[in-house]
Amino acid sequence: MDVRSNDQMTDSEDLLVGNRLRERRKARRMTLEDVADKCGISTAQLSLIERGLASPSVKGLREICKTLQINVAWLFDEENDANSAEAGLIVRSTQRKQFSLSKKKMHKELLTPDLSGKLQFLSIVMQPGSSSGSEPYNHVGEETGLVVTGRMELVVDDQAFVLESGDSFRFDSMRMHRFSNAGDEVCEVLWISTPPFY
Repeated sequence: MDVRSNDQMTDSEDLLVGNRLRERRKARRMTLEDVADKCGISTAQLSLIERGLASPSVKGLREICKTLQINVAWLFDEENDANSAEAGLIVRSTQRKQFSLSKKKMHKELLTPDLSGKLQFLSIVMQPGSSSGSEPYNHVGEETGLVVTGRMELVVDDQAFVLESGDSFRFDSMRMHRFSNAGDEVCEVLWISTPPFY
């Protein structure tokens, strides 16, 4: 009886981790083949992991998370437990999913509970000199945001705008865009995108 209970707990955890990996992969608009190729595992194996039918090795899990640009801890956050009344509804300030893009000098926190809805809400903190990259990019969706502190340069279709604390914006994500910290101080932006990307 005890062994069966432990097996069920493991199966449940595998299913939870698999669901979160699939959710993240789809939010990143990557196919099973995209992720499997980058991680050096078979598509069939990744499919089994996403369905909770197989457990990845620690090394394998790290590679998958690296490819999906998430911290392994995201997969095991207890505040997202399906049994919690707050799951999918509330995000406590101490329980935000976080990730840092050290090369871009940027730190992001997910303010929506997960990536399963129609939009995502982020807090983006940019150090001086940080940017989304030198090349503009685009994708399906719409974006809006509010500069909380500092100054941000937003470039949309080759037009550059400098926004300061209290300024807000909105644009169709299919327009080529990029952004950067336009000042010598930390810049924080509250950023909403649809559909979820991170």
